[in-house]
Amino acid sequence: MKNYRMTIQYDGTSYNGWQKQKNTTNTIQTVLEETLSVVLQEDIQIQGSGRTDAGVHAYGQTANFKCKSIQELKDFLLKINKKLPPDIKMVCIQEVSKDFHSRLSAVSKIYSYHIANGQRPSVFRRKYLYHYEKELNLELIRSAANQLMGTHDFRAFSSEKNPMKSCIRCLYDITIEKRDNEIVICYFGNGFLYNMARILTGTLLEIGAGERKMVEFEQIFYSGNRKFSGFLAPPNGLFLERVIYTKEEEAVLFTRTKHLV
Repeated sequence: MKNYRMTIQYDGTSYNGWQKQKNTTNTIQTVLEETLSVVLQEDIQIQGSGRTDAGVHAYGQTANFKCKSIQELKDFLLKINKKLPPDIKMVCIQEVSKDFHSRLSAVSKIYSYHIANGQRPSVFRRKYLYHYEKELNLELIRSAANQLMGTHDFRAFSSEKNPMKSCIRCLYDITIEKRDNEIVICYFGNGFLYNMARILTGTLLEIGAGERKMVEFEQIFYSGNRKFSGFLAPPNGLFLERVIYTKEEEAVLFTRTKHLV
């Protein structure tokens, strides 16, 4: 058996998230496993780098699976993409070491959140942006983001359903970029809790709109209580940009974070 790593893009609009579930077959993982099993004529089980919620998108989700040898990876890529629905695409595939695991081998991830601020977004972009009408002070948002960076216990910024025992994570960088009436918040960190990127975004938006003060951060972190942090931003504005597997790649990206999106 050989181990293969793949990079996947998907539009999460029509799916109930990444992870396979008992009560539905409408997940990204299920569609990929069923398609791979048909093409390879084997029972394929894949391991993703992490879950994305219903409605969340990905430019660079990664997953791995084990199977008998695939002879021509380029031909296989063409074949699999013909079988996949148009809102899921396998971008690349490569053979990796047998001990590689998409989730356990990851060292960091990058997420981006896209906001249409003010006027209503283009009808062609509406599924991939959160329309936030209130006027935002970007300098306040950037100042607040600086307080979020570093190593913290982010329990208060994760869903109450969060199963993780340790909620300590490190955010290396948060960038806020304005493009016309679109604002992109990019999060670069060594790991993310359930709903963490969306709750961080909701909290930053409340600060930018003048509904919350930055001095509240100390209380939020100290409390460890979800009820003290901001609202849960909708899933459609969130993208998993990429998953990083080496410290060398991480170091390079850290020096040019503003060009990640």
